[in-house]
Amino acid sequence: MKANLKHIRYLFLAKEDPLTAQDLIDVFSPHFAEEGSNHRRSEIRTYAWFRDFLLDVEGGEMQVDQSKCLTLREVLAFASGLEELPPLGFKNQPVIEFIHTDRKFPEANTCDVVLRLPVQRSYEEFSNHMCSGILQATEFGMA
Repeated sequence: MKANLKHIRYLFLAKEDPLTAQDLIDVFSPHFAEEGSNHRRSEIRTYAWFRDFLLDVEGGEMQVDQSKCLTLREVLAFASGLEELPPLGFKNQPVIEFIHTDRKFPEANTCDVVLRLPVQRSYEEFSNHMCSGILQATEFGMA
C-alpha cells in the first residue's frame, strides 16, 4: 500500500483542485426530447444556457448581494446534496431533465441526482430563476 499511496489517496480523499464549471458539465448527462421536436430545440438552448450559467458562477458573476456570489459548490449541493464530487463518482449517472411547464425554478432529486432545468425565454430569465431557486431552496431540491 505504501508503494501505491498516491493511487490509494485518490480513492479515499476528495479532489484537491477546486470544483470547476467543466467538472459539473462533464458529470451531468442531458436527457433531450426526440430529435426534431420543438421540445428538443428549446432543451438544447436551455442546456447551452446552463453551461453558460455554470461558467458565470465560476467567474463570480452570479451576484447574490453586494458581498456574496453563488458558488459551484452550492449548485452541486442543490443538485446532489453534496458539496464535492465523490472520489469514486456517483452510483448512478447524474442527469439533466427539462421542465416544459410554467414552473420557473430548477428542481432536483438528490437521491438519483437528477437536475430539472426550467425552459425559459431568455438567458437573463433562466439565470435569475436558477440563482434564486438554488439559494432559496427550503427543502431538498425544491425552490
